[in-house]
Amino acid sequence: MDGGQKAIFFDIDGTLYDRERPEGVPASARLALRKLREKGHLTFICTGRVNCAVEDSLRQLDFDGMILGCGTQIFYRGQELFYYSLSRETGKKLTELVKQYDGMAILEGKDFLYCDPCPQDSEFYPYYERRRELFGPVLQPISGVCWEISKMTVRFSARYPEKKAPMVRQAARWADVIDSGQSAEFVPKGFSKASGIAYILEKLGINRKDTVAFGDGSNDREMLSYVGLGIAMGNSSREILELCSARTEPVYEDGIYKACVRYGLF
Repeated sequence: MDGGQKAIFFDIDGTLYDRERPEGVPASARLALRKLREKGHLTFICTGRVNCAVEDSLRQLDFDGMILGCGTQIFYRGQELFYYSLSRETGKKLTELVKQYDGMAILEGKDFLYCDPCPQDSEFYPYYERRRELFGPVLQPISGVCWEISKMTVRFSARYPEKKAPMVRQAARWADVIDSGQSAEFVPKGFSKASGIAYILEKLGINRKDTVAFGDGSNDREMLSYVGLGIAMGNSSREILELCSARTEPVYEDGIYKACVRYGLF
């Protein structure tokens, strides 16, 4: 790319962070982030995760800002610039819809995640238990709690695959649905990682052509299409690999660092 300051946006899971490996963020990615800052670039997390689901180890990487919850919450240098909350009425409609079609809903708010406990014979029990291990007291029950959320993640039933399509079709009346196969994100209409990037660019007076993004999954599609240079990780889904002409190695093969060298970011 040409010289000058860039705003660079990083998805977390599967891009910057590998949850299956002890170090989480590879040492090479940490080095790349430091070199990008030394070069004068601005760096941002841009994720589907909400604020309460971002680990301290990621916050300590000293990003200039964070775009969270698919554009529903935006921070710059520690200051919250924007937050959008899904109406309680819409949240209840979507939650009831998921239950009607035998799915599992995780409601995602500013301070807590909400999911009703699963019995051990439920097909969702392993998924629920993993969330409970990861988030501990941040994970609260839906029932009997006065919750506040900005989006939802839904797991579809593998036992009743025919129920996915009608659930998604009806959910689209109230939310934008980002389908990832066995799961989906229900996001307030008009919001995406790209809408979050557009907001921060306007606030900071940055030209869209001076932006770069790294991603690997369904909710990165709008972001990678919007920025000046969208880079697909080598472990990306097929739709992302087909979307991006710029590609790099997988997260666990030093993909971030190698792309920064390849595309002249430092």
